[in-house]
Amino acid sequence: MATSLRYNVSVPAKPANLTRETATALAKNFDRRYERARVNATYDNVTVDRMSFREVNVQRIDRGFEVTVRLYVQISGEDLHAKWAYPTTYRITDREFEREGRTLTCW
Repeated sequence: MATSLRYNVSVPAKPANLTRETATALAKNFDRRYERARVNATYDNVTVDRMSFREVNVQRIDRGFEVTVRLYVQISGEDLHAKWAYPTTYRITDREFEREGRTLTCW
């Protein structure tokens, strides 16, 4: 199984059946794990208080789906309280898994 090089997050395996639902689940699962790894690599001694998806937009594309998610994150620590949300776009096809224009794995 491949990993995202920046934060060493395992890239999901190709689903047996690529549907709107499986593409959405792959994007949301990976985005949550990626963001948690990013927080852990960026900040010391913080707690992720909340992670929730505010928006999910799915479009059919050639050979798969483009899924844009907006993950809301809230963290806290001794001297830090922060929250943010931003969109991330995934392209999930029968050939590859891509995040923000970067291919993370080919199937």
